[in-house]
Amino acid sequence: MDVLEDVVVASPEDAAVCELIILDHTGDSRLQWNPNDAAQTEAARKRFDELKSRRYLMYTVDPAGNQGRVIQDFDPTLGRIIAHQQMIGG
Repeated sequence: MDVLEDVVVASPEDAAVCELIILDHTGDSRLQWNPNDAAQTEAARKRFDELKSRRYLMYTVDPAGNQGRVIQDFDPTLGRIIAHQQMIGG
């Protein structure tokens, strides 16, 4: 009996390789998607747009997590997008 018969191995193309990290008063939540999957990408785009409409600041970081840049538009190929509410001064 071959033990590997029932094992399903996902290829890199099937893996959720991109991530939207949402930071707010409750902590953080994450939305992952595969940029090759149209439905997943559209769900991530909608969430990005919703957060932008609520005045979240969006930025991206490099794969090592180093400082990135502010982004205005959704790019489904970015590896990691971080969204956080802008600070309100007073």
